[in-house]
Amino acid sequence: MLKIAALLYDDHAPERVVARFVETLRGRGVRVGGVVQNTHRTDGHITAMDLVELDTGTRLSIRQDLGSGSQSCVMDTQSLAASTAAVRRALAAGVDLMVLSKFSHTEAEGRGFIQEFQSTVLAGVPLLTCVKAAHFTHWRDFSGGLSLFIPVGDEETRLSALQAWWDQVSTTP
Repeated sequence: MLKIAALLYDDHAPERVVARFVETLRGRGVRVGGVVQNTHRTDGHITAMDLVELDTGTRLSIRQDLGSGSQSCVMDTQSLAASTAAVRRALAAGVDLMVLSKFSHTEAEGRGFIQEFQSTVLAGVPLLTCVKAAHFTHWRDFSGGLSLFIPVGDEETRLSALQAWWDQVSTTP
């Protein structure tokens, strides 16, 4: 049984799908931990990025303002590193599902949440993440092909696929 599910995406991460899925599971008493990213855009430009810690609801901005002419990545890696504490707390609390918002270029380079991905997998805790199509090969290499891939599609189809995955994972010893 594949205890890892990855929602693939192209342009915008399926944050809404993940949030809806988490709320559904929580309504059923499933203990969910980790972090979910919220990205806010105006006219196609990122205006805010934050991580929400699922255990506390704390929002931590992970976007640094580099000015309107900057072409550099806007992610604040120091704030990203600070948010890893939510993952450690969730693992220590014995959650039923870990959500790590994204496996992105940062993780592909061995930084960001890479240790938290590894710790979750080694602990045998089911893991849900999002992977941009551009990082598919890195994710496949990291997960050793042991991940269910949920392709880009409409929200309801993706929610159904996640629920089917969870139904199998949550009943497997």
